[in-house]
Amino acid sequence: MTSRTWVGGGNDNASNPNNWSPGGVPVPGDTLSMLSGTMNVRDNNLAGDTLGIGAAQTSATMTLNLSRHAGVSLDIAQFSDDQVTVNTTGSDTLNVNTEFPSGLDMTVNLADNAKLTGAFTMTFGAVTLNGGTGSRFVNNGLSQFVGSHAVFDTDVRGKGAFNVSTAQAQAGTLEFGGAVSPGQTISASGDPGRDLASHIRVDQPQAFQGAVNLNIFGELDLQGLANADSYTFQNDMLSIYSGDTVLDTVRLTAPPPPANVSGNFDLAVYQTPTGVAVDRGFVPPGATLLPMHG
Repeated sequence: MTSRTWVGGGNDNASNPNNWSPGGVPVPGDTLSMLSGTMNVRDNNLAGDTLGIGAAQTSATMTLNLSRHAGVSLDIAQFSDDQVTVNTTGSDTLNVNTEFPSGLDMTVNLADNAKLTGAFTMTFGAVTLNGGTGSRFVNNGLSQFVGSHAVFDTDVRGKGAFNVSTAQAQAGTLEFGGAVSPGQTISASGDPGRDLASHIRVDQPQAFQGAVNLNIFGELDLQGLANADSYTFQNDMLSIYSGDTVLDTVRLTAPPPPANVSGNFDLAVYQTPTGVAVDRGFVPPGATLLPMHG
């Protein structure tokens, strides 16, 4: 097996043997790396091999263009601060793993009607998925964001899970800008020892059908519910009211805290300038708590 480094040039196609050093196309078992430049990947150009991105103590800009059922797995180097853009069309697969710690800044652009299947395992760093009309991200596995900032500005489909949590003194945030299917479970947990919460933000609550698992110092932000004035929480269902009208419902569980953690981690629902927040132990001073409905 061979260690190959991307040099690019010419048409920037991953299938061009002249774009790799040493020359040759990837075969199963090769060690692949990319330090800069642009790569066009289609079909099985990378032969199922993981593509290593960046190097320690570097800051580079890279672009990957995926098409024709491309399958790409990226491993982001430890201590790198790279800016990576992934453009995808059609039906492609992308899996991303960052080596702790990472300063990755990734943007994934989905063309109109594109379907991207994949997962993200990130500690620190940030990723934003921008979706065109009719695009969707399919999560059939587990995506984890530990002290990371993630935005999915496209519909989320499939049957999978998202976890967001803190890392050291860095909060984790996970935002959904589009619809989320009922097959998704989203969990959030924070760090009471550091007084640090992790956040799930839902920009379109009426289009959110996922289930939420809110652990201690996890927060759920529901945007656009400024008229909310009460709530109920029964049988793992949170209902937000305005008067006697139900504005939104969310499937929600609030597991008990670990035995070695003490404090008040009861569910708290309160108004924000842009909607309603649901917390487990991390309520900002001066927050206006909503009463139970009825």
